[in-house]
Amino acid sequence: KNVVVPSPSYGQFGSDSSRNGASVRYVDLDENHRVDLEAMANQIDDYTTAVCITNPNNPTATVVNPGDLIDFITLLPDHVVTIIDEAYYDYIGDYQSAVDYVRQGYDVVVVKTFSKVYGLAGARIGYAVGPSDRIGSMNPLRMFAMIPRMSLEAARAAVYDYQHVADSVELANQTKEYCFSEFNSMDLEYIPSMASFFMVDVGTNADPVRSALASRGILVRTGWGMSHHLRVSTGTMDEMIDFIAALDEILTPLRAGEDLPKPTMTELYQAYPNPFNSSTQLRIHIPRISQTKLEIFDIQGRLVKTLVDRNLGAGEYSFRWNGINHSGQAVSSGSYFYRLISGEDTITRRMMLLK
Repeated sequence: KNVVVPSPSYGQFGSDSSRNGASVRYVDLDENHRVDLEAMANQIDDYTTAVCITNPNNPTATVVNPGDLIDFITLLPDHVVTIIDEAYYDYIGDYQSAVDYVRQGYDVVVVKTFSKVYGLAGARIGYAVGPSDRIGSMNPLRMFAMIPRMSLEAARAAVYDYQHVADSVELANQTKEYCFSEFNSMDLEYIPSMASFFMVDVGTNADPVRSALASRGILVRTGWGMSHHLRVSTGTMDEMIDFIAALDEILTPLRAGEDLPKPTMTELYQAYPNPFNSSTQLRIHIPRISQTKLEIFDIQGRLVKTLVDRNLGAGEYSFRWNGINHSGQAVSSGSYFYRLISGEDTITRRMMLLK
């Protein structure tokens, strides 16, 4: 069987499907960084069991046209279920939830969470809404008694705390508006966001910029094959003002044709390219001489390949992995983790091999 998912998008659908024996067909986003429903439909065949859509998409914070989405769902074969992740739905505004499609009798399962707008990420609680036969088919595989009573009570209270939700959405909108205005002044391109995060193109390899921000206590993310983009979660207005000031200071040398300063801490940069087909490059930075190990693991946590295991001096190093395991055999398509251990520092990231 196979599942069809967009890329880049929230990675757990693909990795979980692969871990459970399905092949995964990844479909690129369109030119506006939106889920390309037409391209996804073209990947569906008699062996497809599910399509998985994150809406708003993560990491691009874009949404699909609701009319196009219902047309897509309506035209799917009967053997294909549509799974829609609405983790950031509350930030969109006036937009029909896919829960309404369930009520209308469509074969849709909607995944919801209390981790985002409700602020209960530490509670680890969410829910799914779908046709009774789909939900019923999950029960034999479900782990019961995994949610603490505290999390249940917190979710029960949060779902009726409308003022908190409204305040959270308003703050996200205010901070995004401020940052986008500053990006326009700094001549930086960004992807308009319908979530509580956004992506900004810093015009250069974003990994050193991320590292420089981290040294100032500002943590953002890079990856997803978008090498020039930072993914930034919205915070308080003071935090976003600090972020903009730090970003402008970090990028100032680049505008003068100078290089960014070297990072002062251990760094494991995003694999490039990622996703990759034949090979990918893994770069690391070591601030001081250290016993260093760089390893690759499959989705089940099994060691696939050790790229380096020795003392390295301070500096930047690059290693290439060609999709071959420690036995000299080519590995299959799917998600892989690469882990750097240097001295007391450990960093793990994920990459995707597509054949």
